[in-house]
Amino acid sequence: MVIEGGIILFALECMAMYEDEVIFPDRKSNEIYSYNFETGEVRLCWKIKNEKDNITNLFGGIIPFENCLYLYPMAGKAIYKIHGKSIQRIDIKNDQLCHQGDRAKFVSAHIWKKKIYFIGAYASIIMIYDTDSEDIEYIDYGIGMAENGEINARQSMMDEGKIYIPIARMNKIIVFDMKTKQVVHKQVGKKSSAYISISKYGDFFYLVPKGKGNVVWWNERTNDYGEIEFPIDFKRAERGFSGSVTYGGYIWLFPMNAEGIWKIDVDNCLLKQCEIVPLNISNIFASLKHKDKLLFFSNSDYKLYVVDDGGESVNTIQVSLSEVDSKDYMDRRLNSFFSVSPIIIESDVVNLKHFLRKIKRR
Repeated sequence: MVIEGGIILFALECMAMYEDEVIFPDRKSNEIYSYNFETGEVRLCWKIKNEKDNITNLFGGIIPFENCLYLYPMAGKAIYKIHGKSIQRIDIKNDQLCHQGDRAKFVSAHIWKKKIYFIGAYASIIMIYDTDSEDIEYIDYGIGMAENGEINARQSMMDEGKIYIPIARMNKIIVFDMKTKQVVHKQVGKKSSAYISISKYGDFFYLVPKGKGNVVWWNERTNDYGEIEFPIDFKRAERGFSGSVTYGGYIWLFPMNAEGIWKIDVDNCLLKQCEIVPLNISNIFASLKHKDKLLFFSNSDYKLYVVDDGGESVNTIQVSLSEVDSKDYMDRRLNSFFSVSPIIIESDVVNLKHFLRKIKRR
């Protein structure tokens, strides 16, 4: 979080949705917050005391499953399973997941048949956590540890029982069959290509460049591929994009260091800039689809964008706390609620509205 003019603004790496609540780890602390769309209220839900505060990107993602939330580490030391009255630490083999001092263990995960598949960012590892037995399995996908500040993978995707991992330092796609645990390497695009994310529309996958290359379309069945070029006036940047998502008949490309959100017109193989958001928007890491809406958060203006009507309209929300309110809230809550076990939620689905009402009454 940052403080501007007495207002505390949040920075996000990831977020998850529960009904009308967005739950998110603050990007620069060990605190987990929620935002309520109906009331506009921001609340502190958990503080992960096993992780040091004031470390950037402790968590690479937050994933809901059944009546639990799983926080998985980027710079952090462990997975944290939040379930009713307990926050359970799940230890992992940190020495196998990154170099000493490196801080990008996982930034992508998928659920399939009661197992969570965490995709290694630095390490060439798929870590499989069985939510029933709590066993952990490590599978090497065969390209070695990334070096010199590079990463292997950022955003992967799951489709029809397979995980597709685009590689950020070479022109490869790793295809992992979750049923057979078979790993297949697919060489896609020019030798100079490298990819930061992958999305699918119809029979085609769309690979977003890590650096200054073009978008690549790929047909897995035929292994054909081709390029979609950016317009001449597009300002290319190293690590230009952070991710992509299919929404409203387009593939949306979210910027890291590039300027603006770009959309792939898949019918005409064209790229155009999204004009319903600021043209210079950047630093978007957290995004999700909820019902018929697309949500994403920009760390360049500290705002949550809610896109509706298939991409025709957008609502902008400042997710913030006043400095006074935050201090008062922390003083009242950390010394009472957060020093004891969280409240039991007696339902099959985590209901943050009910949960937060109980906190308020305490």
